Amino acid sequence: MKLRQRLAYVVAISVLMGGSVVGVVAGTAKPAYALSCYDGWLRSTANGKYVSVEMTYTGVDKYMLRARASSPGSWEQLEFCWGVGGNDANLAIRSNRNGKWVSAELGYGGGRYAMLRARASSIGPWETFNGAYGLRNTKNWKYVSAELGYGGGLKGMLRARSSSYGPWEHFTNCCP
Repeated sequence: MKLRQRLAYVVAISVLMGGSVVGVVAGTAKPAYALSCYDGWLRSTANGKYVSVEMTYTGVDKYMLRARASSPGSWEQLEFCWGVGGNDANLAIRSNRNGKWVSAELGYGGGRYAMLRARASSIGPWETFNGAYGLRNTKNWKYVSAELGYGGGLKGMLRARSSSYGPWEHFTNCCP
């Protein structure tokens, strides 16, 4: 078993859904559900760009996800773990570059509300997405969008903010 899969089992003890712990790991026991993980990348079909984790940004934008790379490199390498909370359609996404889980910043306001950042050490409701149709955050049940109308260093920012599924909410993912 890959090291990352083993780590996903350990991380599963921190998964919180609806205020209660879903799986518990003690010693060598497995969690109540097993995460199925693979390495890959995410690409916006609206602009054809790969999603990058902005490693050099600071402050509230640190580790922001943006659809801005022409080809996948080390900043675009992600791990997708399916089966979060025992639901096969739920997933968590982790940056292979910094080892952090992707969160939807639901506490932010304005144009950064629900911005995606790779900043969490464990998987909780803000780090859980549903991939059954599009990519939705399970806490606010909004689709993830690439903000193609934004300019400069925010162009292509990913946010879990859309109530409908359109071109800006369409992504593909696969393995490198």
